Amino acid sequence: MKSSLRVYWLLGGTMFVTAAMSSIIFLRLAPVSNLGTLWVIYAAHWLLILGLLIVAFRRGSEAMRLREHLLKSQQAELAFREKAINEHAMILTTDADGKILSVNENFIDTLGYRATGLLGANLRHFLGVADSATYEVIAGQTNSGDVWSGDLDVLSANGKLRILRTTAVPLFSKGIGHLKTMYFCNDVTKQRSGEQERQLTRCLQLLPEDVYLVDMDSGEILFMNDAALRRLRWPEGEYRTYGADRLPEPFGAAIRDLCAQGTQADASETLQFLTECNGVAMEANVQIIETVDRQKRFVAVLRDISQRMEAEATRRNFMSMMTHELRTPLTSIKGAVQLLTAG
Repeated sequence: MKSSLRVYWLLGGTMFVTAAMSSIIFLRLAPVSNLGTLWVIYAAHWLLILGLLIVAFRRGSEAMRLREHLLKSQQAELAFREKAINEHAMILTTDADGKILSVNENFIDTLGYRATGLLGANLRHFLGVADSATYEVIAGQTNSGDVWSGDLDVLSANGKLRILRTTAVPLFSKGIGHLKTMYFCNDVTKQRSGEQERQLTRCLQLLPEDVYLVDMDSGEILFMNDAALRRLRWPEGEYRTYGADRLPEPFGAAIRDLCAQGTQADASETLQFLTECNGVAMEANVQIIETVDRQKRFVAVLRDISQRMEAEATRRNFMSMMTHELRTPLTSIKGAVQLLTAG
C-alpha cells in the first residue's frame, strides 16, 4: 500500500512541477496588460490540477483499501479451508524421496504416534513390508506428476492395522522439479470392517444351525442368528450387551477357554468338539477369522445332535439285545458242531 501511495504522490508532484513551470514560462511571455485575466485563468488551472490530484489520491486510497480487504478475505478463506481440511483429514507431507516433512494433529491422534518419531523417517519404512509394492506405485505416479488415490494399510502405535483412504498430490516447481507430495488420508477401518461383518452376518443368518460370533479379545457376543436366540430365549438385540460368561455351560466354558488362548489360537484350524447347550447335546464347529483390521473373531456353529445321539443309543441297545438273545442258541449250535466234528 505504501509503495502505491508513493506512486500517486510522485505523479502528483510531477503534475504540480509541470504546471508551475508552464505557468512561469507563460507569464514571462504574456503581455503585461492582460495579467489580471491571466491570473484568473491560472487560478482556475491550479484549482483544476488540485482537484484532479485529490480525486486521484482518494481513488487510489480506496483501491488500496479494497485490495487490502480482498487480500485479508482471501487469507481468511485459505485459513478456514486449511482448518477444515485438518479437522476432516489426516495430512502427511513428504519430500520427493519419501522423507516425512510434516504431519498434522489429526494424523498423530488417529495413529497414536509422536510427531518427533515420524519426522525425518521414510514413508517406505513407515508403511512396512506389506505395502512396499503400493509405495513403489505411489512414488512412480507422483514423480511423474500424477495424483494417486487408493487405500493404504498402516499399523498404528498400538500395533493394530488401520486402513487409510489416501490421495497423494505431488507439488512441482519450474526449474526444480518435484518438491514434495501431500497425502490426504481418511481412516476407513471401521467402515470396511462394518461392511465385512454385515456380509458375514447376512450369510450366517441363513444357516439353520445356532450361530455365535464372539470377539476374541473381549469375549463380547457380536452376533447371534435367530436359531440361537430361539434356543436361549434371549430378546433380539439384547445379546450385544452380553459376554461369553452368559452362555450356557459347558459351551460357555469352552468359548471362554478359547478366548483365553488369545493370539496363540490358530486361525487356519477349525475346532470341533461335543458339548451341551441348555441341556441339548450339540456338536460345535469353531472357526477363527480375522477382520480387515486384524481383529480376531470366533464363529461358533452349533448343530443339534440329540436325535443322532438317540439313534446311536437305540442302535447300541439293539446290538446289545441281539447279542444277548443270540448268545444261548449259538452256544448250543457250537457244541453240536464240535460233537459232530469229533465223531
